[in-house]
Amino acid sequence: MRYRHSVWTASDDAWFEDLYVLDSARGTGLGRALTEFAFARARERGCFRIQLDVNANNAPAHALYRSLGFSDESETFDRGKTLQMTRILQDVRDPSQS
Repeated sequence: MRYRHSVWTASDDAWFEDLYVLDSARGTGLGRALTEFAFARARERGCFRIQLDVNANNAPAHALYRSLGFSDESETFDRGKTLQMTRILQDVRDPSQS
């Protein structure tokens, strides 16, 4: 989890950085429990919302997140799709390419 102040809501937001459940533990409710724990931590910190990104091809993750109330529609701007866009600035895995 990461926390940051949002200029749009004038409150803190939570960023659910990553969730990965081993294949052997999938379908056990572990992903749901971890996500619900993240909700509780964000609420304790006074966050207005929690956001994440998920690969467009990861249907099981989409189903989990939707069942937990996540949406890919903007809550403020004409209900349009919310997209996270990324640009790699440097490969931090290989310092020789900096």
